[in-house]
Amino acid sequence: MLIPKLPQTARTKIVNVGWMLGERGIAVLIAFFVMTLVARALGPEGFGAYVYIFSLTMLLGPIAHFGMSEILVRESVARPTDRHAVFGSAMALTSFFAFIGVLSGIAIVAVFGGPPGVTPWLMLLACSQLMVIPIETTWAWFKADERMGLVVVPRSIVALGIAVTAIHLVQNGYGLDAFVALRALEQGCIAVSALAVFAWATGALHRLKISWREIRHLFSAGLPLMISMLATILYMRIDQVMLGQMATADELGRYGLAVRVSEVALVVPMALGTSFFASIIRAEARGTLPEQSQRLYDAMTLATLLAGLTLAVAAIFLFEPVFGAAFADGLWPTLILILGLPLYSWGIAREKVLLARRQYWLTPVIALCGAALNIGLNLALIPHFGGIGAAWATVATFLATALGVAIIVPALRSDASGMLRSLNLWRATQRLHRALA
Repeated sequence: MLIPKLPQTARTKIVNVGWMLGERGIAVLIAFFVMTLVARALGPEGFGAYVYIFSLTMLLGPIAHFGMSEILVRESVARPTDRHAVFGSAMALTSFFAFIGVLSGIAIVAVFGGPPGVTPWLMLLACSQLMVIPIETTWAWFKADERMGLVVVPRSIVALGIAVTAIHLVQNGYGLDAFVALRALEQGCIAVSALAVFAWATGALHRLKISWREIRHLFSAGLPLMISMLATILYMRIDQVMLGQMATADELGRYGLAVRVSEVALVVPMALGTSFFASIIRAEARGTLPEQSQRLYDAMTLATLLAGLTLAVAAIFLFEPVFGAAFADGLWPTLILILGLPLYSWGIAREKVLLARRQYWLTPVIALCGAALNIGLNLALIPHFGGIGAAWATVATFLATALGVAIIVPALRSDASGMLRSLNLWRATQRLHRALA
C-alpha cells in the first residue's frame, strides 16, 4: 500500500486531511440537503428572509470568534505548558464578545429592518448561536495535536440529527421561525458535544483557568484576526444584506441559494488550510516555510479547480430539477461564483502563511480593502444587474485581494509567485508528489 511507505509526517497529514474532508463533506452534503428542504418549503421570498437573517449573523460571527481558532492552534504548538491558562482565558474573552455580537444583531434589525418576516425576535434566536462559540474554542486543542477524528465524529452525529429534524419540520408544514430555531439548536448541540469530548479526551476541563495576562495577550493577537475575519465575512456576505435592502426578497432568495451551492466546494480549501496550519507553523520555526507554503498553494489550486469543475457540471444539470423552477435563475450566479473558488483558496492559504510569520496586521488591512471594494462594486452593479452583478463583484474582490494585493505589496511578492506557480498544474502535481515521496 502507498500510505504505510510514506514518512510519518506525510501519513499524519493525509489522515488529518481525510478526517477533515470526510467531516466537511458529510456536513456539506447534509447542509445541502437541509438547505434544499428549506428553500422548497419557504419559496424564494421566505428563503430570502432566511438568508438575510443568517447572513447578518455570519457578519457578527467574527466578533464572537475574535480570531481565536488560529491563535489557539499557534499558541498550543508554541507553548504547550501554558494550554490551560490560554484556553480558559480564550473562553472568557470570546464569551464577552459573543454577548456583544448578540446585542448588535438585535439592534441592527430593530433599527434597519429587513425583508418581510424578519423580526428582532428571530434575530435573537439566530444570534443565540454566537453564545456557543466560546465552547467551540476547545476544538483548537485537537487541531493543534492533529487529532482531527475527535472533532469530526461528534459534529457528524449532530449534523445527521439535524437533517432528520428538518425532514420532520418540512413534513409538518413549519415556517421560517422553526427553521431559524433549528439552526440555533444545531449550534447548541455542537457546543455540548465539544465540551463533552474535550472533558473525556483531555481531562483538562477542570484545570482551565483565567489569566488576565493571557487575556491581554490573546486580545492583542486576536484583534487583527478579528478585524480580518470581519472584513472577509463582510465582503462574503454583505452582498446578500445589500440585496435584501436594494432588491426584492425573491431575488435575494435565488442569489442566496446560489451562494450556498457554490460554497459546497469551499469544504476543500477550508479542510486543507486547517490540516496544513500546524505544519506551516513548524516549517517557519525550521526555516522551511517557503517550500511548505508552495505546497499549500499547489494543493489549494489543484483541489479547488477539481472541486469547482465537478460542482459546475453538477449545477448545470441538477440546479432546476433539485430546487424547482422558482429558483432556476440562480444558476448563472452560481456558475460565476464557482469561478472565484481558486482565488478564494489562495487567500486562505496566504492567511495561514502570514500567521506563521506573525505578520498579523497585513491580513486585516487586505481584508478591509477587499470589503470596501466589494461594497463599492455592489453599489454599482446590484441596481442594474441584481444577483448577477453581486456575483461578479464577489469574484472581482477575490481576484483583487488574493493576487492583486500580493503583486502590489513588496512583502507579499513571494506569495504572488507561489500562487502563479501553482497554475502550472503539471509542476504543482510533481512538487506535491516529491513532498510525499
